Amino acid sequence: MAAVTGCNGKVLVGASTVAIINSWSFNPTVNIDKFGHSGSGCWKDAVAGTKDGSGSFDAKLDTADEFYDVFEVGDAVTLKLYITATLFYTVQALIEGYTIEVDIDDGNATTVSVDFQAKGNSTTAAWVKP
Repeated sequence: MAAVTGCNGKVLVGASTVAIINSWSFNPTVNIDKFGHSGSGCWKDAVAGTKDGSGSFDAKLDTADEFYDVFEVGDAVTLKLYITATLFYTVQALIEGYTIEVDIDDGNATTVSVDFQAKGNSTTAAWVKP
């Protein structure tokens, strides 16, 4: 087994690469309906329902990076979340919000944290080789 590092991870918003990405996360989920019925032998049965997902990414603010001009809160975007140089998730998403953190005390680089919610029928991301 070969472990995978995050060294080649990156995020694209549409066709624009986020220049100084620090990390990203994606959490695909499914609604599970659990219920008892006359044939379940006093055990709960379950069925998978609708799929969903959410995530976030963190980057250092780079005013030369065009990605800051490609979306606003509430916008529908296509995200490509790269795990390696060739494996990535494609997620149709809505930008839920973002936080900008300015550290005056220590003078650290300004950080932008973006939250998104998956939308539409392509919310189940899959490993894709470009």
